Amino acid sequence: APQVLTAPLGGIAWHAHEMLWGFIATIALAFLMTAGASWTGITPMTGKLLGLACGLWAVARIGFLVPSDTAFWVATASELSFFLLGSAAMMRAVVLSKNSRNYAVPVLLAGLGATDALYLLTARGGDYLLLMQRFNAGLLVMALIALLIGRRVIPFFAMRAIHGLTLPKHMETGWVQLGACALAVASLLAGTTLLTAAALGLAGVLALVQLFSWKPLAVRTNALLWILYVGYA
Repeated sequence: APQVLTAPLGGIAWHAHEMLWGFIATIALAFLMTAGASWTGITPMTGKLLGLACGLWAVARIGFLVPSDTAFWVATASELSFFLLGSAAMMRAVVLSKNSRNYAVPVLLAGLGATDALYLLTARGGDYLLLMQRFNAGLLVMALIALLIGRRVIPFFAMRAIHGLTLPKHMETGWVQLGACALAVASLLAGTTLLTAAALGLAGVLALVQLFSWKPLAVRTNALLWILYVGYA
């Protein structure tokens, strides 16, 4: 019932925003706050800082529903602060632990916040095509985070569940994939369609190379494993 939503961020624009940044991206940030403790030995958020992040998230969810310009800007500031806080907390953990392998993670969290800001500002202007471009940029950043997490967890779980299975981690192709997706986001926002397509094509081919090198037939009898392979594909 989109007509019920009369706030500045209303209707389908509200729904799309909440599904991506309010729901999926929040899960990704929470996962990275948890996984970051294992990767770096430092818990990025605890205690009052974690409570502050939850409060900022809740204020944004409520604020975007209130039919008021003031509420919209309060919600926007709260949500962007939520992603900025997550990015800063993760950056602190990777820098203090000198965990160079994960330097890209806080940048990706900042990317979620940046694309969120672009979407929210565009939603005020009423340009639907531009709004969808901003939304797609956010989707690409989220897809890149999913690829990064998938490259970590799929070989990890498969090698521990299947005795004698040895799988490559694909760190080198992962960095190329990271660069290709970052280029795709930049070229999408710049409106260079062919460059976007080429960059995404490269990232997709690398994902398939990674997938087949992880010996999918070796996990075919374990549903908890092969569903990860299907998701990555």
